[in-house]
Amino acid sequence: MDPTFDTLPARLRAAREACGLTQSDVAQHLGVTPAAVSYLESGARRVSTVQLTKLASLYGREVSDFLADNFEPRAALHALFRTQLDQEARPELIEVGARCLELARAESWLEQRLGIAPLGGFGGGAPAATPMPATVMMAVQQGEVAADEERQRLGLGASPLGDLVELLEGEGVRTALLDLPDGVDGLTLAPPQMGPFLVVNRDQGHARRRFSFAHEYAHVLLDGPTGGMVSWTGNRRDLRETRANAFAANFLMPAAGVREYMASLGRQPRGAQTEVFTGDDVVEIRQSSDRRASTVQPSDVVHLARHFGVSPLATVYRLRNLGYLSPTERDEFVELDRKDKFLELADALELHEPTTGHDAPYGYQHRFVALVTEALRRDEISWRRALELAALAGMSEDKFERLAELMNIQPHPPGDEIPEGLL
Repeated sequence: MDPTFDTLPARLRAAREACGLTQSDVAQHLGVTPAAVSYLESGARRVSTVQLTKLASLYGREVSDFLADNFEPRAALHALFRTQLDQEARPELIEVGARCLELARAESWLEQRLGIAPLGGFGGGAPAATPMPATVMMAVQQGEVAADEERQRLGLGASPLGDLVELLEGEGVRTALLDLPDGVDGLTLAPPQMGPFLVVNRDQGHARRRFSFAHEYAHVLLDGPTGGMVSWTGNRRDLRETRANAFAANFLMPAAGVREYMASLGRQPRGAQTEVFTGDDVVEIRQSSDRRASTVQPSDVVHLARHFGVSPLATVYRLRNLGYLSPTERDEFVELDRKDKFLELADALELHEPTTGHDAPYGYQHRFVALVTEALRRDEISWRRALELAALAGMSEDKFERLAELMNIQPHPPGDEIPEGLL
């Protein structure tokens, strides 16, 4: 049986349905009518190479999947999005997820093509899923304990983390900053044979991106081989999200480090309190009585936030959790954050966010684009393909051309074909 003519239409339909997409969703992606998609899936019209490539990308598949002897309709995107997103949010997220998988495959292909060692195997080993927490308190405890253990494994002590992206990539975790739909902070993918891949919404400030990367890293460590997770407004109350938020807060702001820094400012905690910051909201766990202590000032919040590379709002909730703020003080500081007073104060104190390094805007591109330019320099890929790959990573054509000029790479190297295997 020739799968190209006899089974390809049915496979295209099965792959679409596995992702929870309608023919109208696919038609919009291809730039055709829903009727045209129906013709492709019924065999009434032959699918072109370009269309098959676009469909494979949309479904998070390899083109070869559709031409193989055996075909499994369920793919990584099915496991990731079908159970976690409602029907309205799913199409846009699936397209983003497909782009992420394409980016991961392209990076892996470039490594092989150039004979460059890939990112090291995941430093934590293949993690088994931590038991699902039964309560919010259990989720918080699991996240905090996991953060302490991971810091200990990495030998980080209680010091602030440096370049978080560099740390993650050193652990064999691929990262990317991409434009994600509104309400989506990030997502975690686990492509077969490629290791964990964390994606964070580019439309976030530096501190928020760090929190999101730490949050997604928690999913890698604690949720095991689930296929992936999406962190979005629709699952804020999911206990796995609560656990990941607790991990991120403790991983970025370890209790011992916060206490040491606050002590240097003459501040003492009032008592124990646990609230989980979700990025935009907070889940309150328990109350504790206040005791006399020196009052935390807004400038303390700004200094502590910059010290650990987190947002002032995350810092406020962390200080409340560790007993440095009363509920009333917390609410007052939250209002200051809402009015951007912390940003004004940071500017007055000249405590600016970093603009360089892997954590900075577009900094994640450093390794992927380095692979692209090296492949271009060696004539392993065409100029056209280099531009396509750069665009996949979010780099504009003008910016890439300027980069190539600075690296003395000719804009049109010999050969204009797309190498086999990178379609």
